[in-house]
Amino acid sequence: MKVLHLPDMNLFSIGAYGYWVYNSRKFSLRAAFIQNEKQVKSAGSFMIRPGFSFFEVTSDTGIIPGTIVTTYKLAKNEVVKGGRFFSFSLAPGYTYTLVFLRNVYINAAVFPGVSMITYSYHTRDNKYYHEDFVFQVGIRIAAGFNTRSGIWGCNNHRFQ
Repeated sequence: MKVLHLPDMNLFSIGAYGYWVYNSRKFSLRAAFIQNEKQVKSAGSFMIRPGFSFFEVTSDTGIIPGTIVTTYKLAKNEVVKGGRFFSFSLAPGYTYTLVFLRNVYINAAVFPGVSMITYSYHTRDNKYYHEDFVFQVGIRIAAGFNTRSGIWGCNNHRFQ
C-alpha cells in the first residue's frame, strides 16, 4: 500500500454523544459498555441519543494529493483547499440486555434518527456552503461475562 503524505494539512475534530435512559432504575447501559455496574436481570429501555460533531481540514496545496489530481486530471482551481463540517443529531432508540446463566449478557441497541449536516468548503477560486438533513441508523452490540464476585474491582452497583 502506498501512503500519500500532505505535510501542510491540518485537521481538527471534536464531537460528543450522550445517552438518556428512561428506565434507569432497572436498566444499566453502563453494565454493557463500561462494565462498572452489573445487570442482574434481563431488562430494556427506550433511550434518546443527542450528539454533535465538528471537523475542520485545511491545506495550502489542497486536501487531495497531487498524484491523484494528476492521475484523474482534476482542474487545479477546483481542488478543495479546506472546509468545515458540522453535524447535529437526535436519535431515539431502544436497547435491551439479555442476562442468562447468571453472569453472561448480550446487549443490543438501535437508534434510528436524523442529523442536520452543515458543510462549507473552498477551492482556490470558489466557496461552497450546503445544509442537509440525513437519516441515520445507529446500532450498538455488546456481549460479556461477569464474575460471580463482581466486576473486576468496580463499585458493583447491581440493576435488577
